[in-house]
Amino acid sequence: MLTLSWYYASEYLSELVKWGSYLVYVALFVVLAVTCHRLVLLDSQGLAFRYKISWSSRETRFFIWALGVGCIFVVLVAVLAGFVLNALVGQWISDPNSIWPKLVLFAAKVPAFYVCARCSPVFPAIAVNRQVNLKWAWNLSKNNGWRLVVLVAVLPWFTSHALDLFYRDEATVIETVLLTFLGFAFYAFDITALSLAYRELIKNEGNDVLDPNLPLEPDEHNRHLT
Repeated sequence: MLTLSWYYASEYLSELVKWGSYLVYVALFVVLAVTCHRLVLLDSQGLAFRYKISWSSRETRFFIWALGVGCIFVVLVAVLAGFVLNALVGQWISDPNSIWPKLVLFAAKVPAFYVCARCSPVFPAIAVNRQVNLKWAWNLSKNNGWRLVVLVAVLPWFTSHALDLFYRDEATVIETVLLTFLGFAFYAFDITALSLAYRELIKNEGNDVLDPNLPLEPDEHNRHLT
């Protein structure tokens, strides 16, 4: 419903209220992502009954890491594209409609997506309370970088564009509500795909999904006892 609120806030409400709605939307997306990861990686049936929507240090870590990985992506694209675009600036000025800047920007995103994909295992790991760092994520995703690019970049691109096919101008409230829920279903699908990939990566390393050196929460403790 926050997506729906954001849509109507952008249409009818002030900038302050609009951005306030957006911040709440981001927070709920973090909670949704953490919840999806935990439902896939832990005892999903038991967790579904025990889990309560809340914001804890786990969600805070998830949010901070999301900001950090996002900054890595932006910096990489800016640096990689900047070098080439500086060389083409003369041609760009002489031909403002040149396709080269767009091609360069797209090409710069490819290695940036690769680096971020290699970092992506930190998100399901954080959701199950594992201590993470970039070196750990990079080693875990070794030889699987391009597969992860498909999961964290190509798949979300397809699902978001598939959703765009259903949008139309002057959509009714019912249509907007249905598309909002469909969008969240696509979000959950993308997140679940990353959770499953993380579980396979951990199994290939011969490790448990959880960090055995960390104290378990009640739901995780029950899972290991059963």
